[in-house]
Amino acid sequence: MKSTPKLFLIFAMLLFVRCQNNYDDIYNENEVLTNDNYLSKKNNESEVNILTYNIHSYLITKKDEALRLKKITQYLKENNTNYDVILFTEIWRDDKKEELIDSLRQIYPYSIHSNNVSSNIGDGLLVLSKIPIGNTHFFKYKNSEGFDWFAKKGFWKLELLLNQSSFYVFLTHAQADEDKVATRTKQLQQIKHEIDKVKKYPTIIAGDINIIGNSKEYRDMFTIFSDFKDSYSIINPDKDGYTYDNTTNELAKHFDGGGTIYQQRLDYILYSKGLTPITSKVITDCKYTNPNEQIWDCSDHYGLATKFIVSENNTDNSLPPFIFNTKKEAETKLNSLKNLYGTGLTAKIIIANKTDKSLTFFNKSTWYTSTFYSVPPNEIPPGKYAVTLASHDTSEATGVYNQLTYTYNNNPNKKFSFGTYVPWSWVYTNNVLTDFNSINYTNLSKYSSKNYIKKNDSFTVSGSINKGDSPFVYFEVK
Repeated sequence: MKSTPKLFLIFAMLLFVRCQNNYDDIYNENEVLTNDNYLSKKNNESEVNILTYNIHSYLITKKDEALRLKKITQYLKENNTNYDVILFTEIWRDDKKEELIDSLRQIYPYSIHSNNVSSNIGDGLLVLSKIPIGNTHFFKYKNSEGFDWFAKKGFWKLELLLNQSSFYVFLTHAQADEDKVATRTKQLQQIKHEIDKVKKYPTIIAGDINIIGNSKEYRDMFTIFSDFKDSYSIINPDKDGYTYDNTTNELAKHFDGGGTIYQQRLDYILYSKGLTPITSKVITDCKYTNPNEQIWDCSDHYGLATKFIVSENNTDNSLPPFIFNTKKEAETKLNSLKNLYGTGLTAKIIIANKTDKSLTFFNKSTWYTSTFYSVPPNEIPPGKYAVTLASHDTSEATGVYNQLTYTYNNNPNKKFSFGTYVPWSWVYTNNVLTDFNSINYTNLSKYSSKNYIKKNDSFTVSGSINKGDSPFVYFEVK
């Protein structure tokens, strides 16, 4: 296993800007275009393609990062029929996550990641999906050591709603360094504890587990995950399946300096009963041209993709996460999210849909290091309340400034925009703005007020905001 001395500078420089947010209970879902059951289906089965990919997108060490991410995006667009769910590891910056989300949203309308904002070290994980995402939680590892201690490494537990069934995916980037076996074992045991709570569902464990294939530690992994199998080795029993190989991968060769040879399986897609692998392969054909006109690999790791048949099961889904029947339930959830977020300026936003059709997410904007701790729901059913916690970079004395736009019955000609203005300084007042077109920052800062109502011939869009540094913000469409 490759070691991590090169990470020392990164983590040491960022030690003093670590965000203290605890995001162990976040649900994040990005823009939805349609909720169609597009996946191939036969009898009581569906097919799903999973890709896990460590893309080596760091905070400071950015070897050709812009070129590589551009090529990765292009590659995924050109090969979009091959992958239904993409599980990224080692993408640390939130702005880079948002770039991928925005660039690929037409293909992958669902996404999830933590919002650790700016240069603070987060979990380095990102999920893009064609399949609707249900319940999700992020769990920070209780055990870590070395340079990994500086990062908020952990795992995502997410439910994917496939046709009339559910299956679960656990995405992780485990403890680095070959000699950290004891810590990695504790991390896997923590994952297993959460897997046991959803044992009745087909389940996938994926990501950069940092365990070398066919080693003793690899074999011991299956004493912990005794109900799981390795999809690649099942389909390719006679192949090595190296996902890190500095004899063939030019970027890996560059980072390792061309000395010690590393040929290792570190990335995995494991599966439980209810899933049957059809194909599994290492993805080696994502290449970019570096500034010296050399053809290099897009990352120092290769991707790993497995296609599964998923057996149908009965699911007991009710309302999606962050959608509630009453205003009181919505307020309770936002208070819970605020407690998880910890200190810092926030805006606890509630959107009430009092129309006869669903409101569908259209776009969002944030200004001056604002962000969303929980990304707004994709769809707000009629008569329901949607919630999202907006926040900002705790290292910047700015404020929370954003807008959300939804459409009526997925009609782009019928839009409702909700603007939130929560300044850092108490010299200024908290304000809101509503409109029938997406709001820009100039209008938000100039025209917003404590209460705001906008009407046309068919709809009324209103907003109000409380005082304080973590106000409730109430929007309503009727």
